[in-house]
Amino acid sequence: MSVKRERLHRTFAYAYLATGLAQCAEIGFSYILFKSFEPAQIGLYGWAAALIAFFGVAVDLGLESLMVRRISEGGVRLWDAIGAACLVRLPVILVGALLLVVLAQGAVIGAEASLFLAVMGSQVVFNVWDGVCRAWLRAHDRQTAANVTASCLSILRMLLILGVSRIPGTTLLDVVAGLLLVRLVTSITFYLWARQTGPAVQSGTGGVLKLAAVQVRTGVSLGLISLLTVVQNRLDWLLIDRFVSLDALASYSMANKLYEISQVLVGVAITTLYPLLCRTQHPARVVHELLLRLVVAFGILLGIGGLFTLPDLLDAIFDGKFGDIGVTVRLMMIAVGFMALSGILYNLALARGMERKLLLVAGLVTATQALSNYWLIQQLGIVGAAAGMLVLVVGTSSGLTILVVQGGLMSGKTMFRIWSLMLWFAALGAWATLHGSVEIWLAALCFLFTAIACWLVLFSRSERRELVAIARRMRNVQGQSG
Repeated sequence: MSVKRERLHRTFAYAYLATGLAQCAEIGFSYILFKSFEPAQIGLYGWAAALIAFFGVAVDLGLESLMVRRISEGGVRLWDAIGAACLVRLPVILVGALLLVVLAQGAVIGAEASLFLAVMGSQVVFNVWDGVCRAWLRAHDRQTAANVTASCLSILRMLLILGVSRIPGTTLLDVVAGLLLVRLVTSITFYLWARQTGPAVQSGTGGVLKLAAVQVRTGVSLGLISLLTVVQNRLDWLLIDRFVSLDALASYSMANKLYEISQVLVGVAITTLYPLLCRTQHPARVVHELLLRLVVAFGILLGIGGLFTLPDLLDAIFDGKFGDIGVTVRLMMIAVGFMALSGILYNLALARGMERKLLLVAGLVTATQALSNYWLIQQLGIVGAAAGMLVLVVGTSSGLTILVVQGGLMSGKTMFRIWSLMLWFAALGAWATLHGSVEIWLAALCFLFTAIACWLVLFSRSERRELVAIARRMRNVQGQSG
């Protein structure tokens, strides 16, 4: 069925509305999780999630990004895309299941831990299916359908844990098992949306085998990048379990959850723009690049807001249940600003097919972070893990800056503007971390000054006029639509 293309401003608006609802639900899920279960159980859940994340990237191989780029080129049928994805990934899933059985039978992993891994690992099947359907929707300008369905998944997750946690004797494993049913419902919904989307007649370009070959050829680089990303985001969890304790891991997972929520909020904009960046001849390409800089500004302001508010807020909500994590949270919020910068640079390079160079950057910064974590976590505990995350995002941003400037994707002048602002943000973050809690008026003043600096430093005078004109055109279009 042919569909009308979404307007970009509406796509952004609906994306953030859906993501806002999803994040409220995720926050609710996390709140109930951390309130209802003991730190030891939460720590075991985090340990299993960290291991499954490694398995997930071995299965994924950059599925969604690769499919968006390939489907955007045209000539791909939905069932060919699904078949190719399954053909490449089902053998990996079967090998992973067999390995878990061997480890459990050999008593290498305990019974409870094995059950956690088995149930949580089962979700990778849904990840493959959903990844293809989301890519299909995004490539055919139906991002709102994908975002709404993802939002419903988060809401159902929260409702599930809310209901199950009230049943006496419920364990966290019961919650994880119930999530499989939730995933089944949303996977069916994704498919129904995708089936109704795209050209009425779509000629194939080689079928399942050709698509599978493309995924293997290109997906290896993307898969390795994803593997390194999991090492970046989960090796610190395993090291905390090894060198500190499961209780400390529960505290760190709380701080890390805030970083992940920020990552999602920034990622909505990047994900929305990515299909457009893949179309190199798009008439609004310059506008899209201006919007990328707005994403950097959003990430910086998000980091500053969290820097001044979240440590005290968490302490009040959980009444000190997870100890003093103020410094850890502040370091994570400094990382948020650099995460936004590295995210836009990564996706800009990925849209231009620079997977191998991205892999080189990812390999170097992952090795640097891993060495930092190994030493810092033993010395500083979860604060050292947060410092390692900061090493990662600053190193990634630096490496990708060199890559995009050398590749001609952004000018050196533009990157100078961006990094001038990033240095101010880093200095402000360092001051706030060392100082601790500050008066509300001073925090508001820092936020306002940084917002003005973002507008004046990130954009030239002519670019500011262009952005104002774009905003006016969008408002006029919205008024005519109403």
